Amino acid sequence: MSVGATLRRVLTFYNEDASDAALNRVLDMVRLPAAVAGRYPTQLSGGQKQRVNLARALAARPRLVLCDEITAALDTVVAAAILDLMMELKRELGLSWLFVTHDLHALRSVCDHVAVLYAGHCVEFSTASAMNTPPHHPYTRKLENSVPEMQPGWLDGVIRQNGLKPGRTTPVPAHGCCYMPRCPIAVADCAQTLPPTWQAPSGARINCHLQASDLS
Repeated sequence: MSVGATLRRVLTFYNEDASDAALNRVLDMVRLPAAVAGRYPTQLSGGQKQRVNLARALAARPRLVLCDEITAALDTVVAAAILDLMMELKRELGLSWLFVTHDLHALRSVCDHVAVLYAGHCVEFSTASAMNTPPHHPYTRKLENSVPEMQPGWLDGVIRQNGLKPGRTTPVPAHGCCYMPRCPIAVADCAQTLPPTWQAPSGARINCHLQASDLS
């Protein structure tokens, strides 16, 4: 199915105008030329495909768009361009974006608030600016350290630092902290009771038995 046919299908489903003018308007929103309507996915670059995905979502005139790993498989330059476009669309259309991603570094530049989830539980919630200031939950620190580095032994070092064992999964405990089985600094209370929520000096709300001085 061509790009144009895909977008017309969305426009029609939501009872929108599916004329050429409407189609071109949606493509223009994501900074794609009208000629892209006649192309197929195999004829598009990774960045163009992601822009078409955005156009397909915008064709429904949403107020909130859920973005699941939207920059995955894109190189750094293209990913940055996509995020810049999304911020422009936020201002122009009054949109809200909900990002699902493991890339905390990208979130800092585009989000207002960040919720860090592990096994379905929120372990830390803060403003994006507060993510630049420790302390953080142990799992948040793990995510920050998961960005690959171009140096020999990087992965082995991360595994040692975080107390991880490749290929081994452990169930979430029925009681206690959800992250306890993989936490390198867990204490006895972590296995017995749910962690309390406390506020760090940065304003972040952290769910952990350890205090700021232990996590800094």
